[in-house]
Amino acid sequence: MRAHPSHSIAARLGRFSRLGVAISTVLGVIGLSAVTIGAFAPSSPAGASGSGSTLYVGNIGPRTVTAYSLPTSGNVSPSVTVNATVGFRSTQMAFDANGNLWIANTVSGEVTEFTPSQLSAGGSQTPHAIIVSPRAVGVTFTGAGDLWVSNFEGATSATLTMYPPTQQKSGGTPSVTISSDGQTPPSLTDPVNLAISPDGDLWVANGTANTLVGFTPTQLTASGHPIPAVTISAHNTSLAGPYGVTFDSSGDLWASNFDGASLVEYKPTQIAHNGDPTPAVAITGTTDPWQLAFDDSGNLWVAAYSNQSVVEYRSTQLTHSGSPTPSSISGGTTGLTQPAALAIKQPPTITSIAPATGPERGGTTVTVHGTGFTSTTKVSFGSTAATSVKVISPLTLTAVAPAGLKTVTVTVGTFAGTSSPSAAARFTYVGTGYDLVGSDGGVFVFPVGMPSGFYGSLPGIHVVPNKPVVGMVATTTDTGYFLTAQDGGVFSFGNAPFLGSLPGIHVTPVAPIVGIAAVATDRGYFLVGQDGGVFTFGPAGTVTFLGSLPGRGIHVDNIIGMAATPSGNGYWLVSSTGTVYTFGAAQQNLGTAKGTPSPVSAIAGTATGGGYWITTQNGALYAFGNAKKLNPGTLPAINITPAHPVIGIVPTANTTAYWLLGSDGGIFSFSPPGFTLFYGSLPGLGVHVTNIVAAVPN
Repeated sequence: MRAHPSHSIAARLGRFSRLGVAISTVLGVIGLSAVTIGAFAPSSPAGASGSGSTLYVGNIGPRTVTAYSLPTSGNVSPSVTVNATVGFRSTQMAFDANGNLWIANTVSGEVTEFTPSQLSAGGSQTPHAIIVSPRAVGVTFTGAGDLWVSNFEGATSATLTMYPPTQQKSGGTPSVTISSDGQTPPSLTDPVNLAISPDGDLWVANGTANTLVGFTPTQLTASGHPIPAVTISAHNTSLAGPYGVTFDSSGDLWASNFDGASLVEYKPTQIAHNGDPTPAVAITGTTDPWQLAFDDSGNLWVAAYSNQSVVEYRSTQLTHSGSPTPSSISGGTTGLTQPAALAIKQPPTITSIAPATGPERGGTTVTVHGTGFTSTTKVSFGSTAATSVKVISPLTLTAVAPAGLKTVTVTVGTFAGTSSPSAAARFTYVGTGYDLVGSDGGVFVFPVGMPSGFYGSLPGIHVVPNKPVVGMVATTTDTGYFLTAQDGGVFSFGNAPFLGSLPGIHVTPVAPIVGIAAVATDRGYFLVGQDGGVFTFGPAGTVTFLGSLPGRGIHVDNIIGMAATPSGNGYWLVSSTGTVYTFGAAQQNLGTAKGTPSPVSAIAGTATGGGYWITTQNGALYAFGNAKKLNPGTLPAINITPAHPVIGIVPTANTTAYWLLGSDGGIFSFSPPGFTLFYGSLPGLGVHVTNIVAAVPN
């Protein structure tokens, strides 16, 4: 009869063109396609199975850690062998966010850390950090970077201890200690290996109780005796000395049965509640299996303790129960003697993202599933970093998409490398089109027929403005807009909040109002007059009067527009002759468009407030600060003379593309190569007007 696993351990351990890519005719109107300035690079195929990865094995017998470059099998020599200067017998290993390898050593009651340089050098190494733990046998890291350790003791003494990053050092003390709950069966009885689920739950393999237990993150925030959220018990012989536990990229829980010489798989639905489910898959034939690890191709590696080997089951062998023949690393030159602990250093992978689409302005929270995520994982959408990243577990994170264009590849990066491009990691920015407004307050939405973007118009509510409409600005989420008229009347639609107007406070401007600008919070806006007078509306502290030209004793009558910084702490005014006036915290001396052969017609600020574009009636464009001009990015540059004056510029949210707007509702789109962001125009629809005054993205 085989030894009971408890005795066995003790003994053996002691998201823009004017009608049209060339000049083309649509409904009799000449148009320009998006200007091409380069090529879009397609995704490259992922690498070979395990390529570039390194498998680390903890050997109890010789007290070593041996490393093998993957893929490999057979009687191969390790690429590196590490011998510790202190006694250790590794039973579980895990990499932290910096690539340090942490090892649980049950006999010495220590958790030891080896740095990347120590692992590369091999030979005799003194651990960089030593944490004394009662009888450490399991280690794992959460998405937040906390180190959890299981201590192999009976029901009355077994504990789980947590060390935050600040305590992951020699002599560090745990911030949280979880003890057994005293129930039947006890929550902790000789706990062995640990694993973190996709949702961030901590799972424990109880070697002698033949149970797998899961604790939610909220249960692990303070010391105590919590009852596990889920307990999986043995069903027939499904759990017999469970030592190893891990999750695959699909969120299935796998356990190794040291006494049962088997590997078992439970589906997420099976481990969502207490019970003794029949494993979805049972793989038999591996003697004394211990720690488990999946590589980036979904192949399962198993430390086969007594066989002095590490075996590999291909992903195709894990789909159904049976006794498939694995490949293995085994033989006299491998340096494997009583292998128990495994860790694979490999680049992270992405298996899915959701949602896979979002607006060009950015702000979509994307859930990324994959493998190998750490607390310092970086996420990029194309070449642009995510606005923020939250790592939930080694298998799940969320990232907020930055502004962008069309389809990009999402990548994640850790100390071990960057994920390979794949179809599963493609995120598409959705071009939502644009709205045009006429001097009568009529609004036209493109593309025609789209279900969103139109939030109302003055004719639609049977309102005739006292004075012509002269400006339009969208809300931050592009789900509403403000219109302003020459008398300072303001009309709000959609989610745009009405915050006041000049007629509303019985003020008649000295000079006609020529433009409107809003702050990023949508809780304030500025109106500017032809004389450079500025009027502010919104709660105190949200929008502040920062000055005006009359206030400076400057007398002009040719101001044509303004742009405000997103925070509302500064703004620029521009004249028809290209002079720029700066107020508040808006950046000074970025540049002017004085001396232009055609009158200046519009100004627009960048998303960050670090610059602005100025356009002229002939479609010339000038970029200042962090505003970028495409090449070619103007109408003169491509020998186009607009039939009607260009009266506006609308940049995309990520400021890498822009539309120029004619007073006839013609749209000229300029964007990077591979992107056609033209959604229609009034001339293209056979609509003949000359009173379009502004446009916004919808």
